[in-house]
Amino acid sequence: MDYDLARQLKDAGLPQEGLGFFAAENRVVGSRQHSDTFDAYVPSLSELIGACGDRFSWLVRQADAVGEVRWLACSKGFQPISGATAVEAAARLWLASVEPKPSCP
Repeated sequence: MDYDLARQLKDAGLPQEGLGFFAAENRVVGSRQHSDTFDAYVPSLSELIGACGDRFSWLVRQADAVGEVRWLACSKGFQPISGATAVEAAARLWLASVEPKPSCP
């Protein structure tokens, strides 16, 4: 998962603690502790699935005819969401599930 996605998770309210690590913009190496530099938490796959709660339905790996792999994650009431890794797909699914829904006038 890249820093931008980790930052989106942070900004959307995902808890910033657990088994993962902290990322920093323009850094390849992460840190196990929050700091001014390493400020966006990269959760583990199990943390993301747990954050989705009972809404989580499934996660599947798909390879096309030329061997390109994508991961699809699905939650009740949502279309499958893809990512380059299982963690990315689950993170994007969590983000979709917490985005504010438009209200009726």
